[in-house]
Amino acid sequence: MDSSDREKLRTVISNKITELQMVVQSDASSSGNIELDQTRVGRLARMDAVQHHAIAQVQTDRAAKQLQLLKILFSKIDRDDFGECHACGDDIAIGRLLVRPESLRCIECADLMD
Repeated sequence: MDSSDREKLRTVISNKITELQMVVQSDASSSGNIELDQTRVGRLARMDAVQHHAIAQVQTDRAAKQLQLLKILFSKIDRDDFGECHACGDDIAIGRLLVRPESLRCIECADLMD
């Protein structure tokens, strides 16, 4: 991987980190207990609100995990083995890394794992 590809990746990862930090922070500030007036809201509406809250919590957890992984990857971007497939050792295509910088396998190995 040449230096221009590393700079592109640095920019992409940095932008994704910023985006995910905003998502996690905004979700953390809005996630609290669900308070519904049981005299005004029906049982199905309460169940729906609880389900939506649970889905939002899973999405926040997923974003937090991706954020943590991207921070680790950002710190390792200058290593010689950055961008190598963990399965076969070949280079992961730069296009794949620009779209999904958290990819640890090349497209061929990723297809085999699915």
